[in-house]
Amino acid sequence: VLTCLKHFPGIGDVKADPHHDLPTVDHPRERLRRVELVPFARAVRLGAPAVMSAHVNFPALDLDRPGTFSPIIMTDILRNELEFSGLALTDDLEMGAVVKHYRIGPAAVAAAQAGCDLLLVCRRSDLITAARDGLLEALQNGEITPERLDLCLTRADRALSMIGPRA
Repeated sequence: VLTCLKHFPGIGDVKADPHHDLPTVDHPRERLRRVELVPFARAVRLGAPAVMSAHVNFPALDLDRPGTFSPIIMTDILRNELEFSGLALTDDLEMGAVVKHYRIGPAAVAAAQAGCDLLLVCRRSDLITAARDGLLEALQNGEITPERLDLCLTRADRALSMIGPRA
């Protein structure tokens, strides 16, 4: 078992359930920094090994993309500002917040480009295949680099090493 903070950058004030549709948190940037980001910042400073993204729109942080697909949120804020070096993973890409608004292949690519290391597609084999195919195509056409994949694997290996030897 590995501790994972979720759902970055905060999901407490949503009115819609991301399992069913894509919610929005309309708080201003300063409120998000003063309230929602505080527990994440503290846990990151204390060495949290993993953070899960939120399939939520945060227009004060990124007008165009939900948290999971936002380089501003997943890289600029999580990685650079909070200095998180652990494993960043998506929530399940099969949730309504994603599949009602995005095709799974491009969604997987967008999540990887945003800074997510591990992409969860938890049930449907056709969606797992579509996500994999989207990522392979992005790798072949240069949208995702081999170095980016190596960094994902390094972070995953580091996180897994925290749970001890495998039987």
